[in-house]
Amino acid sequence: MASADGSYLKPAAYDWNAYISQVNKGDMQDGQYQRGGSWTLYDMLFLIDTYLYGINGAEAEIIWCCSLDYKIGATSYECINTKTGDPWKPNMGWNAAIYSFWKQLVNEKKADDKLFKSINKIIQLKCIQS
Repeated sequence: MASADGSYLKPAAYDWNAYISQVNKGDMQDGQYQRGGSWTLYDMLFLIDTYLYGINGAEAEIIWCCSLDYKIGATSYECINTKTGDPWKPNMGWNAAIYSFWKQLVNEKKADDKLFKSINKIIQLKCIQS
């Protein structure tokens, strides 16, 4: 999250009444998790919406965004630090919903399988390299 000028919010902005947020429970740095991290689930939900509304370049952005995680570690992550590029929390279960949504769009002929082919290619290359 960021303020209108693009700077990160102060840590106190994440707390409410007696609730102490994850940001203030540990050593959370800018770009990490709630301090500006890129969350696969939310990024992809937004991008799928843009795709369904016919926004030019949305499908390419979906493939690029999904591919980032797999290029890092051949899996998806809950979030990626937007300052360092470090991934956090591999194999997040709810990220699997994105692939289920996209598979449904493929089945309904509202999308094609380029996303799956791209990810499979990255995983195969990672397996060969290791």
